[in-house]
Amino acid sequence: MSGERASGRRIVVGVDGSPISLAALAWAVREAGLTGDSVEAVMAWQALEDVDDSKSAARVLSRAISQTVDPDAPVKVSATVAEGYPEQVLLEVAAGADLLVVGSRGHC
Repeated sequence: MSGERASGRRIVVGVDGSPISLAALAWAVREAGLTGDSVEAVMAWQALEDVDDSKSAARVLSRAISQTVDPDAPVKVSATVAEGYPEQVLLEVAAGADLLVVGSRGHC
């Protein structure tokens, strides 16, 4: 999986670009710094009317990571963008992870 380190320990965090999700990402990175885990930031998107929003979602996720994560942090942060319902995508990506982090609410 894209976020694994040699130890295989991984924290998955759901990101939708909202302030709450950025706080969840920041928390996950701090936790990973303490535990030695890697972080996999995940954004899900859904196709509407045959429009592929994967590039837009990837830009939002990339911006969220660059705004939140210190590039000098000793934590490996990877990004995953996947089409589907957010709950389903997060559960699939988090399979085998040590921790799944989500904010208290985000975009409705």
